[in-house]
Formats: sequence, C-alpha cells, structure tokens
Amino acid sequence: MDDQQYMEALYHQFKRLMYATAGKYAAGAEDREDLVQSALVRLVKKLPTLRFMEHGAQASYIVFTVRSVAIDALRKGSRQVSGVSLEGAEALQVPDEGLTMDEYMLARERSERLRVIWPRLGEEDRLLLEGKYLHDCSDRELAQLLGCQVDSVRMKLTRARRKALKWMTEGEVEP
Repeated sequence: MDDQQYMEALYHQFKRLMYATAGKYAAGAEDREDLVQSALVRLVKKLPTLRFMEHGAQASYIVFTVRSVAIDALRKGSRQVSGVSLEGAEALQVPDEGLTMDEYMLARERSERLRVIWPRLGEEDRLLLEGKYLHDCSDRELAQLLGCQVDSVRMKLTRARRKALKWMTEGEVEP
C-alpha cells in the first residue's frame, strides 16, 4: 500500500475521533475541518512512524496531533478557529478545588507561564509532557508514540521537563 492509500485508510479509520477531538476546541464545522486538515498535514510527515504503531498507539498519536494543532491555533489567535478561547483548553486549566487564594494565584501564574512557553517547545517535548502528565501514559506507551526505546523515554522526558522549567523561570518569559 503506498503512502496516499495508507493515509486515506488511516483518515477513514480515525476521522470520527479526529473530528470529536477538534470539536472540543472549535465551535463551527468549518473550524473543525480546518483543524483536522492541519493535523493531517502534520501526520503525513510522520507516516513512517505511524505505519509501525499499534492501533491504540496510532489513536493516541492522532489525538495528540489534533489537540496540538488546535491549541497552537488558539494560541496564535488564528482567524480559522473562532469563538473558542484558550481558557477552554483542558491542558491549561488550573484546578481550583480546595486551594487557598495564594495557592490559586500561584497555580494561575504557573499555568500562564506554561501557556507562554508551550509553543517554544518542540513537538516531541510537547507530546512527551502532555502524554505523561495529562494522559498518564506509561513510558512504554510514550516509547511507542515516539518510536524509540523505553529507556530513552525517561531521559527525553527529563530533558523536556528541564527545558520547560528553565524557560518558565527565566525573567524574559512574562505571563
């Protein structure tokens, strides 16, 4: 099966999942379509990786890609995605249950700093951090998504965390 046929088959297999994921970030059908199309462009570049993933890993990778495209579009203030604020992106929400006002404000500030530096992180770093901390993916699942050894995931994750923390604590990053 050539790349075009494989991509078409992948699209038909996961299109409901892609549109459902895009629907969390975009209000209109056109906006969801734009997000899915942008995600497909990114996925085409990752075909060699996608071909060797198991079904579940492919689904997770596709969801991460659609989400990443949506959040990037929201952050950039894209005209293509209208009517949805970045506050709705669950990846950046601050929990408010049982926090004192000081704790809440500190969490909001950290969340804002993370939102600011997020686009500076590479796609692999964002995938690792999102997979580990938002989706509770195991090292094995992350290794499958990245197409690397399980032992490599821990070091890649450590580097991604250090980079994000460094950028979040630098004086140049203003919320």
